[in-house]
Amino acid sequence: MTNIAKKLLIKLIYLLLHLGAVGVILFAFWDIALWYLKSRPIWGVDFHLLPSLVSLLGQNFVAPQAFWIYSWFAGWPMTAYPNLHVYLTYLLSNFFDLIYAAQLLMISSTVVFILGAYTLFYILSRNFLLSTILAVATAYSSGVYQTLTWAGSLPSYATQAALPWTVAFFVLYLNSGNLRFLAASILVAGVSIWGHPLIFIIYILPATVLLIVFNFRHGLAFFDKLKQLFVFLTIPVIIALPILYPTFETSIQNAFKSSYTQKALSTTTVSSQDIDIGAKTFNKLQPERLYSDNHPAPFYFLGFISGVFLISLILGRKFKTLLNVLPFLLIVAYFIFYIWLFGQGISIYHGGWYRLFWSIPIWIGALAAVLFKASIDNFFNVVKTTYLRIVLYVGSSLAILVTGVIIFTGYFKGDAIWRIIYRSQISSAYPDILNIVTSTEGRAELKPILSPKWLNADDTNWRIYSPDQTVNLVWNSLYKMPLARGYLDPNNLQKGYVFWLDAALSENEDSEPQLVDSFGYPPETALSNAQFLIDWNAIRFYEGGHTSEGPNPPVPAYLREMISQEETLDLDFLKYTDRHRTMRYFEFKEEYVSPILSVTNAPSLAIFASDVGYETVIRTIAERDNLNSQKLIPLKLGRKIDDYDLSTLKKFEAIYLYDYDFAKSDRAFRRLTDYVKSGGKLFIETGVEVKNSSGELPELFPIKRVERKGFGRQWSLAGDGMLAKDLDLAKFAPPIFNEDEWKLSAADSQDLRPGATVILKNKGKIIMASQTLGDGQVVWSGMNLAYHLSRYHNEEEAKLLINILASIVDLSVRPEVETDQVEFKNPNFRTIKIEQGRGILFKEQAYPGWVAKMVESQSGKRGNLPMFAAGPASPGYMYIPLPEGAKTVELRFLGSGGDKIMVFISFLTVLLLLDYLILKGLILGSFVKRVVKIVGKWWEKEEE
Repeated sequence: MTNIAKKLLIKLIYLLLHLGAVGVILFAFWDIALWYLKSRPIWGVDFHLLPSLVSLLGQNFVAPQAFWIYSWFAGWPMTAYPNLHVYLTYLLSNFFDLIYAAQLLMISSTVVFILGAYTLFYILSRNFLLSTILAVATAYSSGVYQTLTWAGSLPSYATQAALPWTVAFFVLYLNSGNLRFLAASILVAGVSIWGHPLIFIIYILPATVLLIVFNFRHGLAFFDKLKQLFVFLTIPVIIALPILYPTFETSIQNAFKSSYTQKALSTTTVSSQDIDIGAKTFNKLQPERLYSDNHPAPFYFLGFISGVFLISLILGRKFKTLLNVLPFLLIVAYFIFYIWLFGQGISIYHGGWYRLFWSIPIWIGALAAVLFKASIDNFFNVVKTTYLRIVLYVGSSLAILVTGVIIFTGYFKGDAIWRIIYRSQISSAYPDILNIVTSTEGRAELKPILSPKWLNADDTNWRIYSPDQTVNLVWNSLYKMPLARGYLDPNNLQKGYVFWLDAALSENEDSEPQLVDSFGYPPETALSNAQFLIDWNAIRFYEGGHTSEGPNPPVPAYLREMISQEETLDLDFLKYTDRHRTMRYFEFKEEYVSPILSVTNAPSLAIFASDVGYETVIRTIAERDNLNSQKLIPLKLGRKIDDYDLSTLKKFEAIYLYDYDFAKSDRAFRRLTDYVKSGGKLFIETGVEVKNSSGELPELFPIKRVERKGFGRQWSLAGDGMLAKDLDLAKFAPPIFNEDEWKLSAADSQDLRPGATVILKNKGKIIMASQTLGDGQVVWSGMNLAYHLSRYHNEEEAKLLINILASIVDLSVRPEVETDQVEFKNPNFRTIKIEQGRGILFKEQAYPGWVAKMVESQSGKRGNLPMFAAGPASPGYMYIPLPEGAKTVELRFLGSGGDKIMVFISFLTVLLLLDYLILKGLILGSFVKRVVKIVGKWWEKEEE
């Protein structure tokens, strides 16, 4: 037999052995796979989150940069959430039922995970039997499945498959120096971030860093290690830029938090001392589950092989093998320490107890595998003849086989499934019949049953509010009507507005509004707040008060007069448990709610303020008389006045300067002066700390100069003119900030400009005045009215604010609501026809990427229209001032320019790596080869 034939025969034998090992592994896993696929009810608390997102993608299949989630928290781009598995599930859903497609993806990812574990174990041990047994033990470890069967975090679970493959390819690279293995490792790592960043950040990256730093095969090689670290970190981050960049700040903020004393980052989190104590006890027990929640085989083999390794080390005296073992020993130590930290209440991206144990079989198995290979190498250093080496290797394999048979005899498939069930939880979806009826046909039959006949649950003109997150979890996997809330938490800036909405629509056990009971609002203010937010969020419908395990109150008693109809659906005929099941729906009267998209005649009030300042002003507008979107459109323009030219300012009926700023004072106030003279109305506040709080003031102001300081802890107010008429000034809340005097920006009487009018004085100092300038009007305040009102919720101060607003805009104007003129083509594309109106109000979030285009007008003009953030939201709802004669406007979400660039770079990087790995540069040939050549020279260059 020739050498070539021998080599081919050996390769064939190895191939057959690997195929045999894969067959054994798949056979061992088969029962677990069938159990999961056939189990009804469905396992995993959050299981329905992925199908809900897939349903949204199914309404309009687009590239990642244009994936718009219209149905939660008034919309956000999907680049803020890892979406690889949403796309994969969508592809499978074209061939299978949606729920089954999600389950099938999870099983497929598990197979990839287990086979990746086998590959890693074999690379480290070079022993088929040991690798197979360790892989089967991994498949039988209940800790591997807890993210799936308890939490239902499907994206996180499916991404676990990337870990063993990334490490396996990286070990191959370290062993061979072949850059293609490094490229493969980087590719898997980078793509994994699109699945779920947690796997890369917490598992892949630390393990790879330890492998690089403590790899001493070529000596210290300090600069080589720096290169490896740089490349392995940089390229995956480039691949994942669209996912990492939008969430970077939030991720850093949430990185470190106590797992049992964390702040209420979730808008539904409730904390108590009893819960904290129970959580402490629970957390301290977690390190014990390193062993109890995983198959014992890897631990037994690790103990047995460690003893053999020590003997081989003494006999073979090949101490360099310790260097091969060291990185994996440190990896095991690191992850044990990481879990121990969780037990101490220190959470560093742990993501919950159910994410703690899945990697342990990989690390314990990898350490056992590398110790086995090191032991064989040590013994081969003693045993020199080929015959004795074969005997030694076969004997060790038989010992492994016998040990494995003994272990698995006492812990086999039935035990594995039972242990998985023990750490599992049924999906929390409500109504829970959705965990039983999972076929497309069955779910379609349920849709008309789970909502009342008078509610078109696929109507996209309105939103429905539910305080029950188990309803929010599954709603949009069935219906198109968007939720006022959502299942995933909103961005940090939006949380304040969502918390405000939740509080406004909640009451305590005594039916007292939460805004009154918990935050001290007067009842009239609480009612105005609730009405204001219901309208601005287009909440026409409410579901709550049904029977369930969690809190889900009905519409608060103080809002019941706003209800036009309600209905309770008895779902007991659908239930599969003894628990009573209902759904309770309410509809608000039409006059209290305007739709998501409409033409409006309400005047616009452009607010120059910081995000915090803007929220302060918005809350004060909501204080009294329900100044909702049918009466006034407050716009968020940022702080800088001179960011906008005069033509833009003229699009607004009035302007409110709060904690404003400017680059150049002359330019900013010249534009404002021209704006007012041409008929604009302006309200300026200098009581808040701004550049004009003290000193000489531009001629635009009704006073010449002001000084900002405290004037005592009591008012001595005197009012004059229409704006102060009918106010009981003695009832103003005290001028106190915490324990200090309230700072006022005040002017002397002689500093009043000719023709200006005093509105309020305090202790003889002017603190509010107005003047007419050209065709417009300026109102100035030095008392920081908005912030004082937001702290004290004083009725007389609220009247004053309304008087000021009514003097600069007409608050009686109502919008023209014509929902039949609105067409919802898909989440990314809406059209609206216009007969007359000042502007279009679109109550979805104004993220970069939205474009408003006039496609039909009386003059024949077409083109993009300016868009401004508005209302109680962050970044804000969309307001588009209409040019005269506009007839049809299209609204499209195309993705921001930044997201488009990042997605392009990401996909190009993936293509380059694939071309280099598979086709050797066939497609992107010359470019790839040139880059590889440059990188190769740099890589191989000897450091001086």
